[in-house]
Amino acid sequence: MGKFNNSVISICWGVNICKSNDCASVFRLTKQLNIIALLLLFFLVSAGKLQAHSVGDKFTFGVLKYEITSLNPKEAKVISNYTKPAGDITIPYKVQHNGDSYNVTTIGDMVFYNCTNISYIYSHIEDPEGVDGKNYLFGGVEGGVVLDYNISELNVPAEKTAHCRGYSEWNKSANIQETTINVTGVSLKPYYAAIRVGESHTFVATIEPTNATNKKVTWSSSNTEVATVDANGNVMGLSSGNATIKVTTEDGKHTATSAVYVYVPVTGLTLQPEERTIVVGDNFTLVPIITPSNATDKNVSWTSSNTAVATVDDDGIVTGVSVGNAVITATSSENSSITATCNVTVSATAISVTGVTLDITNKQLNKGETFTLTPTIAPANATNYNVTWTSSNDAVATVDANGKVTAVAVGDATITVTTEDGNHTATCSVTVTTPTAIENIDNTLEFNVYPTVVEDGFTVEFEGKFNRYFILEIYSLSGTKVHTEKINNYKQYVDVSNLKIGVYILRLGDKTCKIVKK
Repeated sequence: MGKFNNSVISICWGVNICKSNDCASVFRLTKQLNIIALLLLFFLVSAGKLQAHSVGDKFTFGVLKYEITSLNPKEAKVISNYTKPAGDITIPYKVQHNGDSYNVTTIGDMVFYNCTNISYIYSHIEDPEGVDGKNYLFGGVEGGVVLDYNISELNVPAEKTAHCRGYSEWNKSANIQETTINVTGVSLKPYYAAIRVGESHTFVATIEPTNATNKKVTWSSSNTEVATVDANGNVMGLSSGNATIKVTTEDGKHTATSAVYVYVPVTGLTLQPEERTIVVGDNFTLVPIITPSNATDKNVSWTSSNTAVATVDDDGIVTGVSVGNAVITATSSENSSITATCNVTVSATAISVTGVTLDITNKQLNKGETFTLTPTIAPANATNYNVTWTSSNDAVATVDANGKVTAVAVGDATITVTTEDGNHTATCSVTVTTPTAIENIDNTLEFNVYPTVVEDGFTVEFEGKFNRYFILEIYSLSGTKVHTEKINNYKQYVDVSNLKIGVYILRLGDKTCKIVKK
């Protein structure tokens, strides 16, 4: 074929320098290459790699036969079956033919003629155009059932049966049966939840299998005083404690349970006293005061900044070891970020007590309520802080060794604190009254508010049937609204720890009552 030289290469790049013999060689080579390309093309076509497609071409994919209905866009139609399939049949969204992908858009007549063992026919097609009234689709784009009136027996989900019978063509079916998929089990998540009083948490039940026919369930709580649950699995915490939430299926009575712990969180901590002076070898007890007073976990842990000066045990008893200073720290067991301290001075000689006072000198409370008196020793660095407590009338009010007063019955009593060093005294006058009750909201409900003398909050408790919520409003004596809260449980705690000390008016519906914030 001759040799290539620079002249030939120049011609290939469009340069008009060419020797005649070399050009003839190039032309002969080009002709031979064209022949080879034609042979290769024929081979590929024969092998079906480059086979041209036409509208009307038929091909097989899976258990069904298809016909090309459009080349642009590429679309195909189901025209028949060739294996007489049984069980569940799925008409795919796309099919492949000789390297091309076709969207299945139409289902032809008589596709499943005499396929008596088919249970379900699923299709993505929402509205099969071109169907001549023999095939119908039930369902949306997420799946459905294609019906052919020639199927001798057609099973459909129970909830779709009535809809199927509503079409005249489907009425030609020899037998339309309902298929019920039984529930085999149920699970519940989360398996455990800790929620605060007044808060809610949603539990989710999962039916097995997921395509079960009857997915109805009922919910219950083992302790409705602690937590309730509604028909949607929403659990509401009512009071401190534990409860078990159970879900039960209507079909088969299968059950699953989850544990719920309801608590009132700790929000603050102080120590009584906050400072103390003792003599080497003496001891005293620190009293932790948790807020709110109804917090679920009131436990604390104790540490000393200098155990060579003062130690503290698990009960808060501080002992002087040597002269110096130490800081005793109490830490909430529930929340380690909540702490309180007491500054302790240990001296070699005693400092005498000169007097004592109480933080509260007059107190009114309802039967069953409590409050704690705090004594203040003078001077602040006195060595002996020990005191004793007495009540003038234990039948009306009692007092324990820590100054906690409990109202027993209606009447008056005087609480007295006496110092061990010097027998100095201070008193508090206590009056016990009956609880305030508000009745006949909407002429159908009764409820109580207690206590009415509060530190951090109070409880609203309804009696009778509770079937809707109420709005609680709290006003100062000047008429300013200071708090609004939705009451949607028959027993609900209302936190008013943010209110200033004073007297307030509660309004619930068209009724009012008074509370005292101390």
